[in-house]
Amino acid sequence: MERCPVCQARIRNGTNCPRCKTDLKTVIQSEKIAQQWLVKTIHYLQNNEIEPAIKALENSLWLNKTPLGLSVRQFLIQQQIRKILKLLEQKNLSAAKNQIYLSRWLFPYSPQLKQLRNFVTIQPKK
Repeated sequence: MERCPVCQARIRNGTNCPRCKTDLKTVIQSEKIAQQWLVKTIHYLQNNEIEPAIKALENSLWLNKTPLGLSVRQFLIQQQIRKILKLLEQKNLSAAKNQIYLSRWLFPYSPQLKQLRNFVTIQPKK
């Protein structure tokens, strides 16, 4: 944390704001926990565990919306879109549905994923 969320004073060392004396222990701890969740996200991605990676990322972003966390979320969205489109290109509808299910936590942040979900769930007319 660079600045106090209360008075915007620069934070150097310690857990109290030098200007307004606000106790920042909880905020600083939240940032550390958010960073740990982001590290878990990267670990899950390395092991190709998409659903746990998405959940860990959401935990991280809930605690602290960092530019890196937001970039990782955008990367995950683009990665999932590419996988789903490739499966649809191969006419592998069940695998595409499964990939969409794994990506469901990203829907609020991606109109494209929502659109793909709607496309895959449309039932053909008989």
